[in-house]
Amino acid sequence: MTDDEHENNRAARMVYDALEEMHRRRREYWRSKSVGAVTKNLQAALQGSVVDVHDELRPHKHKVDEQWDEHNLDALPELAQSKIRDPSVSTKGGRVTVSQSTKPYRIQCRRLVRWSWALDEIARDLGFEAPTKEETPSDEADLDDLAWLLHVRGQDEALERLPDDYADKFRTDFEDADEEGGEA
Repeated sequence: MTDDEHENNRAARMVYDALEEMHRRRREYWRSKSVGAVTKNLQAALQGSVVDVHDELRPHKHKVDEQWDEHNLDALPELAQSKIRDPSVSTKGGRVTVSQSTKPYRIQCRRLVRWSWALDEIARDLGFEAPTKEETPSDEADLDDLAWLLHVRGQDEALERLPDDYADKFRTDFEDADEEGGEA
């Protein structure tokens, strides 16, 4: 293996590692958001992982300039490094003291998620598609699957022919799901 090949493999591995970390942090964010428990630490970790992917893909920016600009990815590191000034006024013993502290700017999570999706797309276009596990179906379709398929296709007569009154058993579930716009 030549030095160039070794360097390319190392760079690709760094991109894959950064993508994997970003995906992990994004999953953590969605799980936390679903229960209303997004913490500042989680937000900071998501922000850091998105910035890491940005930094790893930036050397390849010239290959995807249009996409890079379309998603305004140059703003990401600028915002991530920004500070917020927090002035405070203290009145002790008749004296007024004005002090100012700074804290890191926190990019909104929904914006970070949109940028993470854009970075996923750019990484894929650059050939750095994150490795995914192919799911092999482990079981056959059962009567529940058949009943749902027949219902969706509007094949009520065939649905009626299922054993043990499957049609009656699932009709209520299907009607409830249709009203809610989802699956049973």
